[in-house]
Amino acid sequence: MATPIMMLRRDPTHDVGGTIEKKNGGRLDLDPSPQGLGDIITNQSYRYGFNMVIQHREAINSIALSLVHHSLRTKALVLELLAAICLVKGGHQIILSAFDNFKEVVGEPRRFHTLMEYFMNYDTFHIEFMVACMQFVNIIVHSVEDMNFRVHLQYEFTALKLDDYLERLRLCESEDLQILLFFTAISRRKLDTPVEKVIAAINNLDLKQLPLESVEILQRMVPTEAEQKAYKEYVAEKKNINQLTEEDKFLMQLAKVERISAKLSIMNYMGNFFDNIHLITPQIHAIISGSSSVKSSQKLRNVLEIILAFGNYLNSSKRGPAYGFKLQSLDTLMDTKSTDKRISLLHYIVATIRQNFPELMNFDTELLYIDKAAQVSLENVVADVCELERGMEACRRESEQRAAHQAHAHLLRDFVANAHDKLRRLRAETKHAQDSFSSCVEYFGEAPRGCDANAFFSLLVRFTRAFKQADAENEQRRRLEQAAQQADAVDPNKTKLMQKKQQEAVINELKTKSQAVGEKKLLHQDEVYNGALEDILHGLRSEPYRRADAVRRSHRRRINSHRLSKGLEELDV
Repeated sequence: MATPIMMLRRDPTHDVGGTIEKKNGGRLDLDPSPQGLGDIITNQSYRYGFNMVIQHREAINSIALSLVHHSLRTKALVLELLAAICLVKGGHQIILSAFDNFKEVVGEPRRFHTLMEYFMNYDTFHIEFMVACMQFVNIIVHSVEDMNFRVHLQYEFTALKLDDYLERLRLCESEDLQILLFFTAISRRKLDTPVEKVIAAINNLDLKQLPLESVEILQRMVPTEAEQKAYKEYVAEKKNINQLTEEDKFLMQLAKVERISAKLSIMNYMGNFFDNIHLITPQIHAIISGSSSVKSSQKLRNVLEIILAFGNYLNSSKRGPAYGFKLQSLDTLMDTKSTDKRISLLHYIVATIRQNFPELMNFDTELLYIDKAAQVSLENVVADVCELERGMEACRRESEQRAAHQAHAHLLRDFVANAHDKLRRLRAETKHAQDSFSSCVEYFGEAPRGCDANAFFSLLVRFTRAFKQADAENEQRRRLEQAAQQADAVDPNKTKLMQKKQQEAVINELKTKSQAVGEKKLLHQDEVYNGALEDILHGLRSEPYRRADAVRRSHRRRINSHRLSKGLEELDV
């Protein structure tokens, strides 16, 4: 059985994981890999292995010395292992002796000095190590019964300034706040502007001093009400502000700005206003143009009349003639097919129009901008315009408040004067688009409330594309038939022979399938093998079960029909 020391030095070819400068000038190299520590933990899961580790003082000392390893995961595993030993009777004194040995080997000024350095002055934040470290400190202090000894251990960590460090972290105990401070630090580097200038630009709503990108960064950094309250309490208690991080100091200054969220929202609105106008305007024009072209298209109306005539002819025996149909029915024209499934109703309608009404084949040329209109949601456009109006109202109120006593009030006042006219024209165009679309939809018998622009125009786009595709397929089919007729004219016997071979191939295939079904028998008990049940279940999932002598009626009809055709063909010969 491998000893604990052998586990720590499992592979001598590994690079040295940690090096300790001995007090007497020597060097001690350690290679405590996580795998070796894992083996020790696994070994201790058994009673015999645990007793071996406890009784082997050099093993505990080596495990404690493994804290110098560069891997934070290794440090965390070491602390978890030592904390577990503390909870065993007699283990607490063994761990303290191991750290006394650590102090002697490393030359620490105080016991646990190196551990606290790793905890408080880390280069890389590692949550597992931080949790394991605090867990170890808690266990090493509170797992003894003697209160005086507990006070002594607490004083050891207090002398190492652990209490001061935890006090600084007390206001930052929230994980969400830690994440906020982390991104605040990144955002501060992006701003690269003194906090005084940032606050002045916010109060003046000056986008020249504070660009739009910086405004958007600040909006994500604004302290919440709870955070602002915490900063105010910190100042009220007259605590040392210099102990705060640079990010906390920056957020504290932002919290002092009155209505900072409202001001940043106005600056964001001002910076994005003209871009939003240029984005929404083409969408509105596409809906207006698309609605006007669809409603005024005479060729589209004629095509729909022909489709209605076909529908009345097909349904004449069931009900009386219809005076119209839902445009959604255009999508079903491809689904209605002939008995041989070769052509659809749309193919036949397109062929009829090409033969009798060729002037209607290019009806799609009258439907202008429907492709662009199909990509626009009128409901979203209206919502965006309403959002712009609410933002303009907020700007107007802010401008009225600043008019009396603000030196830089002209910045907001000039913006409101310029943007108000553009927003008024945009609102008028939006109303025009709503009216045009409603008129177009009602013209075709649809309800405007239940139909959005993107759904309506997308239906027409799909229909025009299907119409063109059906025409192309009809042309291809016509050419193939023409080529077949020419081949028949050249050698009619060859064509007849090919058809006969195809029929024989179909009959042979049906016979093969029928024979395969007939061979499907029940499995005898003496034929059952390992995994037979799983195979049967798998087979039932892949296809339904049928009796061995059961041939589907559709197969039987095909066999009989092919036999009849074969007999007639032999008579012809």
